[in-house]
Amino acid sequence: MTSQKDNTSGPVAGYQVSLVLNEWEQANTRNCPKLRCISLADNSEAQQLVDRLRGRVTIRGGFQGLEVETTSFVGSVDVGPLRIAIRPKLSAAPLTALFRYAYGLNDLTLVDHTEIPVEKLGLEDLLILMLVREMELLSFGRLVRQYRARNDMLTSPRGSLIMNEIIRRGGVAEVALPCRHFERDLNWPMNQVLHYGIQSAASRALDCDLRRRAYRVAELFSQVDLPRRLFSNDLDRAEKCLTRLTAIYQPALSLIRLLWQSLGPMQESTNDSKAVPGILFDMNVFFQRLISRFLTDNSDTFCIDDERPIRGAFAHLPGGNPRQRRELRPRPDFTLVEQGRVRAFLDAKYRDLWLKSLPAHWVYQLGIYALNAPARISVLLYATMSEDAREERQEVRSPTDDSPAARARIIIRPVILPQLLSVLGKQGADGTLARRQLANRLVDRSDLGV
Repeated sequence: MTSQKDNTSGPVAGYQVSLVLNEWEQANTRNCPKLRCISLADNSEAQQLVDRLRGRVTIRGGFQGLEVETTSFVGSVDVGPLRIAIRPKLSAAPLTALFRYAYGLNDLTLVDHTEIPVEKLGLEDLLILMLVREMELLSFGRLVRQYRARNDMLTSPRGSLIMNEIIRRGGVAEVALPCRHFERDLNWPMNQVLHYGIQSAASRALDCDLRRRAYRVAELFSQVDLPRRLFSNDLDRAEKCLTRLTAIYQPALSLIRLLWQSLGPMQESTNDSKAVPGILFDMNVFFQRLISRFLTDNSDTFCIDDERPIRGAFAHLPGGNPRQRRELRPRPDFTLVEQGRVRAFLDAKYRDLWLKSLPAHWVYQLGIYALNAPARISVLLYATMSEDAREERQEVRSPTDDSPAARARIIIRPVILPQLLSVLGKQGADGTLARRQLANRLVDRSDLGV
């Protein structure tokens, strides 16, 4: 953890303290003396941001100073006198490769590492670099133009004559004729979303070389309107409108959504994205997407349904729902389906449970999944960098019925990220075999009775 200024006893120009933390780490006045005598009590704007960040970064005021606790969110955020940078467990190069695979991005090995030193970028700049690269590829004559209708007075008529207009004018009284024709135009909604995405990314880039590169790409959209603000339904509409002709936009749209979502609660109080004091990205979202794609791509007999609710796990008794409450439907990250039948429920967590504690509420959740699974087994897949990590098994038992039929089982299984990265990099038949073997180990259908 580093600081820009050693004096933390009073307000100074700029940031008093810059903290660099890892995921799931805690900084307090004991292990980080720079947090002493810092208070946000008199800063109402910072207090509001602290409330909106709850669940992502916890910032508490103590008698001697501040305490900061991180979770699975990585990136950076400015809160009053603090600039908090949260680093992912993976370094930039392997993280880029896994992001590229999880979100179907183009091969970033084409990026010139001498122009932008990838290893020195934070996660937000890494995401922006990915977007810039995708947009550069699109700009090489691949931006899609859409036919747009125009009504013009033309001396060389084309399209169709607008007869109502000719009649309104009392016939043909001049050389030009009113015509309705179509022109291919860059200025249409999907390109407007791209323009907003690259302009916003350029304004947020911390690396100077990356910022200049992003603005150069943004200049290529000078003929495209720039929306004042981007909303979730704008992204939804753009993705739903993807066709065979516009499929090349998918990686860029995915990255724009990632950057937009990573602004999280910090964009709630402003209409100006430039005023947002940071970017925080939930690595749980990335890890779930990564595991989903890996299992789907490399399964030979089963398929994976994402976030499929478990119907019937809870039900009100007849006459027992006077408030007409909706029935709870647990929603595991993955449902394993084989030959049309549900076989198992799996969850994915980015927290390294080989090194960190296992939260009790995760065990309760897994217990519900196990009790509703045909083989009465649920699996938690967690991310770790430890090559020696091994799986853990627990039983869910009833204190009043100790029969085997009343028991369920929970499996806590590591996903060793260096191993995953290694098999993703293998080519040919050997690579295909290695990926399928790893996918089968992560699911281990022999445990599930299939």
